[in-house]
Amino acid sequence: MRKKISTVYEDLFFVSEKEIEGLHKAIYERGDIEATFVYARWLIVCADSYLDPYSKARSLLEGLYEQGSMEAAAELSELCYKGIGGPVDRERASKLLEESVAAGCDYGRRIMYRILIYGQRGLKADPQRALDDVLAAIAEREEQGLASDPWLTYYRGCAVEQLQNRTAALPFFEEAAQGGVIRAWLDVAVAYGYGNDTELVNQDVYMRWLAKGAGHGNAECAFLYALESMSDYENLPMFTRLFALKDFFLKLRSAYRNGAVTAAVILGDIYYNGEYDQEVDMYKAWTWYEKAAKKLDITALEKMFAMIKHGKVERSQEEADEIALKGARLDSKYLLAEAVIAFTQGRLQEHADEISRYYEPIFDSEDFFDGWSAPENDTWVHIDDDDLPDDDGRFDAYS
Repeated sequence: MRKKISTVYEDLFFVSEKEIEGLHKAIYERGDIEATFVYARWLIVCADSYLDPYSKARSLLEGLYEQGSMEAAAELSELCYKGIGGPVDRERASKLLEESVAAGCDYGRRIMYRILIYGQRGLKADPQRALDDVLAAIAEREEQGLASDPWLTYYRGCAVEQLQNRTAALPFFEEAAQGGVIRAWLDVAVAYGYGNDTELVNQDVYMRWLAKGAGHGNAECAFLYALESMSDYENLPMFTRLFALKDFFLKLRSAYRNGAVTAAVILGDIYYNGEYDQEVDMYKAWTWYEKAAKKLDITALEKMFAMIKHGKVERSQEEADEIALKGARLDSKYLLAEAVIAFTQGRLQEHADEISRYYEPIFDSEDFFDGWSAPENDTWVHIDDDDLPDDDGRFDAYS
């Protein structure tokens, strides 16, 4: 019997080549629905070298949905909303997720919890509703005599954190981590290290929990442990620096390969800013940002766009516009504005329906610039006065 493979993001990075070969065999010899879904998720999450993993994954998921798979419906809702592997269709995305949740699909429910807790897909956050739904699901399992679901515990912690604070959420994060939710280890580390503050209050405790999380396979914990280990870099003797730097770069690359996409962004920042005794190198910075962008990282897309905009790299206007459009699809406020501006200036016309349906109404809304603030480094992404159309009466951000 083939071993059941988890489709959770962090778990997929532990899938071996032999297991992928087994999935292929199960798919093409038996049309195995479960194997097909696992393989589609693996393509989305892990496949770096595949020619077009997102289109292949979306095609597989469409086939599964036609066969009645509600897990496929939930995953398709993500791809349709973001325009991954095919056209953007946010109306269909909503219907697919509603269908999945109504059918009692656990995967669909987890996506819905995330949307409600953090306010995604254009919806305002409603962590209380998410908490109520989670508690109802926990009660239902108890009535049925089923074992506790660590994912329900995890999202209970996420909702409690938003409604109260990290300290109140910590017991749920710890229980979820011990129950096998790998990503919960980072929440545990942050809760112990930061408490309810925005500044680190106990570095030693934070480092211990990051190390524990890394030991359980949390790549974000491994990445942050490596980053925190370099906090005293400037005070190290030069000879010690060389060894520390080599180890640091190895750990960042390893963390990226194991799913910590932010590690690629940090590597890009290092070369962009010339940090840790590295020379400023825009080519290397772009290369690492691009790696993160291929994994749908919004920050990386914003930085790539800004590099083009401010002449840090030689790329075409067409490429800048496509980056802006990708960012808009992922709900980047900065890149949504740039995509709409490009459209009003006569570019991206082949995406007219998508932009006019989904992005222009947001850009034109009265509250679009409420609370607007530039990123920490103002050279990254901002809207210049001369970029904004001022001759059609539509909008002036600084009037």
